Amino acid sequence: MKSEYLTKYKTSKAWGMFGYALGISLLFLLGGCSKLDEKPDSSVLTGNYFTNRASVETAVTGAYSWLGSTSTQHYLWGYLIDDSRSDDSYSAGNSKEITNLEYFNMATDNFEPIFRAWSDCYKGIGSCNLVLDNIGQVTDPALTDALRNQYIGEAKFLRAFHYFNLVRLYGGVPLVLSTVDPDINKKRSSADDVYASIQADLMDAENKLPVTYPNMTGGHSKATQGAAQALLAKVYAQQLKWQDCLNECNKVLPGKFGGTGTAGYDLLAAYDNLFDNHHWGNVETIFEVMHQSGSYGTFAPGLLIPNGLTDDQTWTKFIAPSHSLINAYKNAGDTVRFKTNIIFQNVTTAAHPWPFAANEAIPFVWKCGRELQGWSSNQNTIFLRLADIVLLKAEAMNQTSQTTQAVLLVNQIRNRANLAPIVVTSQSDVALAILNERRLEMAFEGDRLYSLIRFGGAQYTIDAIKQQKDGSNNSLASFYNLLTADRLLYPIPQKELDVNKNLTQNPGY
Repeated sequence: MKSEYLTKYKTSKAWGMFGYALGISLLFLLGGCSKLDEKPDSSVLTGNYFTNRASVETAVTGAYSWLGSTSTQHYLWGYLIDDSRSDDSYSAGNSKEITNLEYFNMATDNFEPIFRAWSDCYKGIGSCNLVLDNIGQVTDPALTDALRNQYIGEAKFLRAFHYFNLVRLYGGVPLVLSTVDPDINKKRSSADDVYASIQADLMDAENKLPVTYPNMTGGHSKATQGAAQALLAKVYAQQLKWQDCLNECNKVLPGKFGGTGTAGYDLLAAYDNLFDNHHWGNVETIFEVMHQSGSYGTFAPGLLIPNGLTDDQTWTKFIAPSHSLINAYKNAGDTVRFKTNIIFQNVTTAAHPWPFAANEAIPFVWKCGRELQGWSSNQNTIFLRLADIVLLKAEAMNQTSQTTQAVLLVNQIRNRANLAPIVVTSQSDVALAILNERRLEMAFEGDRLYSLIRFGGAQYTIDAIKQQKDGSNNSLASFYNLLTADRLLYPIPQKELDVNKNLTQNPGY
């Protein structure tokens, strides 16, 4: 496989060609590239495009396309690849870039995972700003106040979603909140200011979005009030604002989890049904991105699942389950989630660092892809689901000295996996039990690194990563010589530093 790993794949698009093409065309016309020095010309479309309800609705649909189109690779596979920076996954292919990502040897210049995350998020932000800048001028009576508020809420939710990804990956970044911002060479805002902007967007979205939509089929693929509340809970948690996090969790969760939510969310009875590609739009999913088979599918599963189930029989995949994660499942006796998330298959090409003999079975990620058609999969991408919020509430309760109640929540999650209740009672032991439960529940959903950071800070995270061993139980610590607290953040892409002299690089690069 070539090191420029994006050249490998066939075209895949989400949300259909019309929504995708609109998103591309609108941002092209508005100068919506990632370079923040390129001032968009909003006059191109202000008077000509946003003329009625239909034009606004189509623009909002286009804004969603940046979560799952072939031009925004970060959301197709980036959040999965980022798992290689935790102790859950190894770099498993022959891509130097992915291996360097795992070992925190990220280059600032032309390093595609780093640049893609930045550019894809800012493209999505530009699309949201386009809607927010122009919706006020539309006087079509069909654009009722309720619909106007809904569209504003959707755009603000999506903008907050992108900025949450950016601030976790890069720290403070430029806050671009309009297509007509006169400051075309923006400095980086502080992480605190970015979080404040995210919170403001989500609080407004929470007030404007509906609880649900009529006639939604195929998945919870539009932003709802519950999605805004769930994302806001995660935003507060990452800042260790535990009471605020707890308050938002309770708005999402139904009474059986001690909340006041009325959207009808619940845990699916069977964990595997979340990912078997036959239960989209279920009661546990809060926000997901839909894909279709064929040329509109996602190729992300093809990056991970066994060679024999794709049209590539020799490539060793982007990431593989770590020895540490497999042991975590075995030590917990967790066969339910183990079988859903990991599959063993005999191979003729090894997935580094899993040594193998001829026809020896080695582990692959199984969670995120079934029923491939070549490189194309119609499996939805789940970004927010109820089990995440249940465990987040447990974390918040434990941090606010409500440890007994936190244990009850963890055990509701464990019950679905046919595991015995946890019996630890001290606040520190329960905190560790919650961290471990999140690992078993949320593996390969881009969660582990941020959970480690939230639980124990930079040094705890570094120690956990350096304690990894390969498939033969050999230490991998020597591969992580470059790993410091600074490198838990991505570098700012050199392409952005070159065009915006007001940007500064993150420490350690």
